[in-house]
Amino acid sequence: MDKSLKILLISSDEKEYARIHFIVTEKIKKCSLDRVTNYVQGMDAVKRGEHDIYFVDNDLKIVGGYDLLKKMKEAGNKKPTILLVNADDLPLGIRSIEEGASDYLIKDRMDTDTVFKSLRYSMILEEIEQHKQIKSEEGNSMLLLTLLTEASKILASSFDYHDTIQKTVRMVVDQIADWSLVEIVSEDGLKIISAEHIIPTNKVYILQLREYFPPNFKDSFGPGVVLRSKRPEHYFSIDEIKLKEIAKNTRQLSILKQLGMASYISVPIETRGRVFGVMTAASSIAGRYGEQEVALFTELAGRVAMAIENARLYKESKKSEEIFRRLVESNMMGLSIINFEGRVLAANDVVLNMLGYTKEEVINNNKFNWRNIYPEEYRLKAENTLRELQKSGMVSPQEREFFHKSGRRVPVLVGTVLLNEDNQSVLAFTVDITAQKELDQQKDEFISIASHELKTPLTSQKVYLELLEKSLSKGKIDKSKMLLPKISEQTERLIKLVNDLLDVSRITAGKMVIERQPIDLQRFVIGVVDNIKLVEKDYDIVVEGRVDKDVMIDENRIEQVITNLLANAIKYSPIKKRIIVNISEASGYAKVSVQDFGIGINEENQQKLFSRFVRVGGVEKTFPGFGLGLYISSEIVRRHGGEMQVKSKLGKGSTFSFTVPFSDS
Repeated sequence: MDKSLKILLISSDEKEYARIHFIVTEKIKKCSLDRVTNYVQGMDAVKRGEHDIYFVDNDLKIVGGYDLLKKMKEAGNKKPTILLVNADDLPLGIRSIEEGASDYLIKDRMDTDTVFKSLRYSMILEEIEQHKQIKSEEGNSMLLLTLLTEASKILASSFDYHDTIQKTVRMVVDQIADWSLVEIVSEDGLKIISAEHIIPTNKVYILQLREYFPPNFKDSFGPGVVLRSKRPEHYFSIDEIKLKEIAKNTRQLSILKQLGMASYISVPIETRGRVFGVMTAASSIAGRYGEQEVALFTELAGRVAMAIENARLYKESKKSEEIFRRLVESNMMGLSIINFEGRVLAANDVVLNMLGYTKEEVINNNKFNWRNIYPEEYRLKAENTLRELQKSGMVSPQEREFFHKSGRRVPVLVGTVLLNEDNQSVLAFTVDITAQKELDQQKDEFISIASHELKTPLTSQKVYLELLEKSLSKGKIDKSKMLLPKISEQTERLIKLVNDLLDVSRITAGKMVIERQPIDLQRFVIGVVDNIKLVEKDYDIVVEGRVDKDVMIDENRIEQVITNLLANAIKYSPIKKRIIVNISEASGYAKVSVQDFGIGINEENQQKLFSRFVRVGGVEKTFPGFGLGLYISSEIVRRHGGEMQVKSKLGKGSTFSFTVPFSDS
């Protein structure tokens, strides 16, 4: 750019202004930058026409930059206009070209090189318009400028850069070359994106040239030279002698003659100082390519580089969007986006269910503010989190509480990440830890119960042993004999409690061993019931049903399950002394059920019965024990590939059942 440019930035973003001001005034120079901050001021400046070129920020408040661009076009603006978009707004950049923008730039990718190229290209467009108006006779210059303009429009029209580059190369061949190709660097060397020849059937010679003589960094001619030097390679005229010097052997010489190469240009395709491709053109007319053509191809290669880079960014953006969408829709955890004012911009179902609100009540609703879901004692911590986010960009998960719509408190774990510093939005990861808190409380209650339950048999043992000692010292043998069963009973009770604790430990550590073998279920169940009957003579325990096939079980562990179910049935049926054990087949499994007619269990408590550290409310005051038996039993059954269930009505009794596979399953 030879003349000094007056540039107007239409943006309300202070950081954007500072960045562009530095680039155009300190780096590019020969530029002055003014700024207005809204639609009204922008339109007034356009009408005055005091500036050579406009930068329009798409993130303008109230009326966005894209809409302003259309208004500028309606107002008759002919000055070059560049739209500034975010990476996720790239399709809008493409549409802006159709609405009269000379170019678009991705804001977070802007640097001196990209801004300079965009400015230069925009001024070339204006020059073309001026040529059209004064009907310039500079035919070749006009042809080159028109070619650059049309090719640039094609390259900016789609993110399918394979298609747009192919059309561009075709245009180059139609207007100023016998053949042309675009190649980019890949793991296997240079890969042809597009190759065209003025005679379509001769395209095969381009492919043969690259197949038989792939470019090499050590080459003295061709793309290897461009990749090594990062500079254009240009031959104004190539005669027969020069062609022989260039060719590595007679075969390559023959191919080059078939292609036609009397004038040659090869320029680097680069972005941000990184060369990642080469654009080449050749003509059979000597002297066809001079300095103007080198400048044109350098500019065109820059547009090709931008097309490839924008396509890559768009693909990454769409991929990120898809990953984020899947993460949000997976509903594995609560995800929400909130701005610094507390407005909720997005939230998935997990968060909404956690709070008890609908999407309409929360998302982009001015009546809902995220700050208000925190109880008073957490609000100061939330403000501190916001300040920490602004400093470090993320805050590790912390325990908080939210207000549910109903007014109850929901304990949560919240981690936050600064999503976009410019528009000040935050991505919050939220996990409901209500179950964890309840489990912690259950553990505390269990420790209290365990202490009591272990203490009871030990205290009883101590008392009985003291009585035994006194009886023996006084020679009262008969009384001493009466005390021994009681001591043995308390010892057995203590062993049972300790074994339960050990089983829980094994289950938690994944070390519970199940040793399966074929067992006659009918005989096995009857044997376990008979053993219980010997002890519990007051209860009428009957076995109903029949299964004649063997099951594949760990005999000791399944005996533990049945014994536990029978013990519970006896414990919780102090009045009605009838218990029914049923054996049947269900859905390809053997099923064993134990039915009592005792106190029963309400529906709410039935859901918790097979969990650790859970005891039905009120029961522990009447019936001793840890409450671990059903949890252990359900885990034993689960490890056999079966399932445990319960049906019960309060005051009517309960039926506990479990399934195990047959030995031929």
